[in-house]
Amino acid sequence: MATRFASRLALIAFATATLRGLLEGGDFRGTLWAALAALAVFYGLGLVLGDLARRLAEESARTELARTTDRRGESTKLRTAPEPT
Repeated sequence: MATRFASRLALIAFATATLRGLLEGGDFRGTLWAALAALAVFYGLGLVLGDLARRLAEESARTELARTTDRRGESTKLRTAPEPT
């Protein structure tokens, strides 16, 4: 998941830097270097943020599963009749 997010973010950054260079009338070499630098920086940033998002989603799923499991256990205890003594 992190690599997919990083790839998409890097491509968006590359396209943005390229379009900015074209619109500003920059030279080809300078525009290309700026776009490649943006690609590298945002790929790294995307890896970090994508991994963070994955970890947060997994933790949220674990917490929700534990909460649901606890509720089922409590509702099962309430439904069972007390044992005769």
